[in-house]
Amino acid sequence: MPSPSRVLPLLAAVLLLPGALGGQERVTFSGAVGFARQGGLVDGPGERPTIGYSLVGSVEVPTFARALRLRGDATFADFAGDRQIGALSAGLVVVRPSGTVRPYLSGSGGFYTLGGARDGAGYAVGGGLRVQMGGRALLVETRVHNHPIQPTAPLPWVESRRTLWVPISLGMQF
Repeated sequence: MPSPSRVLPLLAAVLLLPGALGGQERVTFSGAVGFARQGGLVDGPGERPTIGYSLVGSVEVPTFARALRLRGDATFADFAGDRQIGALSAGLVVVRPSGTVRPYLSGSGGFYTLGGARDGAGYAVGGGLRVQMGGRALLVETRVHNHPIQPTAPLPWVESRRTLWVPISLGMQF
């Protein structure tokens, strides 16, 4: 059996080399803005859901399979000025390889920070539509982000908890 030190670099090269087998796929960049809703599912007593805005910048890299792409995101959300969340994440996108309207599903894991002070690992899953317009695409996307936060007041029975927030974004891919 081949050693992992020989297999992993080969696997990484096949996955990461843009257009290694297709030649037509390219690295793409996108930006999106939208509304975001935080809370309501796992918040503590007395906390209410809040509405805010979100900004997302992404880069996608093609893989050996036309329908599978690697994606990196930088995300920022602000909820009523008192809660700000930032995230850096990486994951996979499964997208319909051709057509004018291209639905997709995405999943990622990354690093989240709440107000610059409380950090932790989290994940996001979602999907959207891409409407091709020549070399660009109009994006409509939603994702569910789940990551840890610390309680606002120390509670002896709670060391930490998780929060959910859901942005609905509109953007462009280049």
